[in-house]
Amino acid sequence: MLSTAGTVLGYLTLMWLTESIGRRWSYFLVVVGAAGANVFQYTQITTIGQLLCFMPVHGSFAIGGFGVFAAYLPELFPTRIRATGLGFCWNMARVFTAAGPFVSGMLVAAYDSIVAAGITVTWIYLIGMIAI
Repeated sequence: MLSTAGTVLGYLTLMWLTESIGRRWSYFLVVVGAAGANVFQYTQITTIGQLLCFMPVHGSFAIGGFGVFAAYLPELFPTRIRATGLGFCWNMARVFTAAGPFVSGMLVAAYDSIVAAGITVTWIYLIGMIAI
């Protein structure tokens, strides 16, 4: 619930931000914020109380960032293939996300540390920063 509250805050912030600085730059800032939130979460939080307090921040970036897609993705495709392009993007993301539980388990086993595995997964945001 705390993460969802942060998600709503992220969506509301993005509505203003996308109009102020543009879709690409607002998405770039969200990706940077999500990477920073992940690093902070895995390196600084040691108690459940700290985690609960941090969840709205994490939700705002890690989940709330999807709010920019509704405005940004349709503009990337010509009208005649817009629905196909959006469907492809959303569903390919699901394909890659489906591997998440397996990959995270393998990373924890390989590193023998949840912190190291979490930091390794954070590098995925670099792809988003470069792509934008």
